[in-house]
Amino acid sequence: MNCVSLVGRLTRDPELRKTPSGKSCVRFVLAVNRIFESQNGQKADFPTVVTYGKTADNVSLYCSKGDLIEVDGRLQTGSYEDKNGRTIYTCEVIANRVGFLTPKSKKEDDEYYSTKTVNIDEDFDKDYSTMDDDIEF
Repeated sequence: MNCVSLVGRLTRDPELRKTPSGKSCVRFVLAVNRIFESQNGQKADFPTVVTYGKTADNVSLYCSKGDLIEVDGRLQTGSYEDKNGRTIYTCEVIANRVGFLTPKSKKEDDEYYSTKTVNIDEDFDKDYSTMDDDIEF
């Protein structure tokens, strides 16, 4: 079974790119804390995560450096030859789902709601007592 679940912080702002077929793609690095410090003093791992489609669009729109996110996906390994002819091996997490764990700040909420206006008079005279799609009991 190939399942990966990670919770970590974005190391930089994600950048949206398009595949040759026009599909959205985002590649980012997560800083994931370890439970214990390694022998060389490393306290975090930095896996590369790739996601596609609508998930990629949402990550690029709503996430930025330092945001805490949750990733569910699978590991994918690969290899390629660099310009010197050496084989380079890769390992990435292909995200099926990304959850946004950083709450919006109160300032953003205040700005959002203060710019919204409602025109009550516009729909005031409509009769809402029965609608065509109401279910009768």
